[in-house]
Parts: sequence; structure tokens; C-alpha cells
Amino acid sequence: MLKDYFIYSVKNLRHRGLRSWLTMIGIFIGIAAVVSLIGLGEGLRVAISSQFGFLGPDILSVQASGLTFAGPPGTAVVEPLSDDLADKISRLNGIESAFNRYIESATMEFNDRQEIRFAASVPEGESRKIFETMVNLKTEEGRLLKDGDSKKAVLGNNFKEDGAFGKGIKVGDKILIKGIDFEVAGILENQLMT
Repeated sequence: MLKDYFIYSVKNLRHRGLRSWLTMIGIFIGIAAVVSLIGLGEGLRVAISSQFGFLGPDILSVQASGLTFAGPPGTAVVEPLSDDLADKISRLNGIESAFNRYIESATMEFNDRQEIRFAASVPEGESRKIFETMVNLKTEEGRLLKDGDSKKAVLGNNFKEDGAFGKGIKVGDKILIKGIDFEVAGILENQLMT
């Protein structure tokens, strides 16, 4: 009986060959689509979870939306965030700290070479300590900025390599940012996103 069913199915497949092949192709495409969507959904879930894992579930970062390829965050926007927004947010219930950060592109010069890099501000006082904890800032060499530091900078880990400036930058070196002398106070630890 089972043998008869098998023979009948093979004859049917041969007789309706095109329909059989189209059906199998449809099944393969359907399976591939489902597997792709599951993979894409899992990838998005991991990406979003890692972003929340970096900041933490109790930290909210607000920035003006705009073109992401046109410079630092918030620069290519029609309506930039106002400077008093942090004060308004800090008055809300349950807010431990709110502070403004400024990120802009700047010409950086070292070893008679210039590069366009991003420069970012760091808040002062208790907000600075909260910010350092929030983004997990730790130095590999030197120290982080302190209140009252003037003309000092902390650089990312990639600046200590022989890169665009011809030689690595060390703690104590002088750099020019927008034509102003800064002393390198520290080099950050290498933080790879996982």
C-alpha cells in the first residue's frame, strides 16, 4: 500500500513537473523569508539591547534629530535644542541630574599635521562624576578632567597609535584645537562595543 502511494506520487510529480517545481521553489522562498526575518528581528533586538546596556535602563539621552552624516549629533537640524532644556528636565520629578553636552567638529593639530575631529564638552561638578559613570570613562594613561581644568583635554584611545598625526599622542603632549593650545591630561581606555 505504501509502495503504491509512493509510485502514484512520483507519477504525479512527473506528469505535473512544472507545477511541482514551482511549488518547491515557493516553499524554499517561504522558508528563506521566514529565516531571514527571524535573523533580522534577532539582530535588531541585540542592537537595541546593547544600546540600552551601554547607557543603562535609567538613563535618557535627548538630542535633536537631523542628518546623521552631516557632522556631530544635533548639528544639521532645523530646530536645535535650546540651552535651557537641561534646566527644564532637571525640575521634573525623579531626575537625578540633567546637563548639556556640546559636540562639534574642530581642526586638531599635532606634529605639524591637521585633522578634522570631534570635540565634546564635559559637564562640571557632580554632573561630571555622573557623566563619567554613565559612559564608563576610565583612563589608560593620565587622568580624567577635573573641575577648574583649563586648556586640558582627554583623548580617545586611538590617538596613542601612529595614525594620521605621524606619531602617537602621549599624556603631557601639546595639541592645538581650533588654534588654541591644550595639554593632554589623559588617554581613555579602549572600549569596544560588545
